[in-house]
Amino acid sequence: HRGLQDNPAMLELLAACLEAVPTLAPRRLARLLLALGDTHEDLPFSHPDLPPDHVALLLSLADAASSRLMSNWQHLDEAASVD
Repeated sequence: HRGLQDNPAMLELLAACLEAVPTLAPRRLARLLLALGDTHEDLPFSHPDLPPDHVALLLSLADAASSRLMSNWQHLDEAASVD
């Protein structure tokens, strides 16, 4: 996976994913987070070697996807408690 992180196209892919986050269904958001974990499984050990732009974009993407997913789940919980 290290080669992916060094590839400039990976930054473009991360940026495109970040742009798409507001339109993704919950299932796609969950899959996106799983894919980030898979492609960046060594992040705790490799982050000193990654360009700061890559780390910032990666963390922004994870934060945005997680926030949308949590928001969706909260709406489901609220709807269930109203019934």
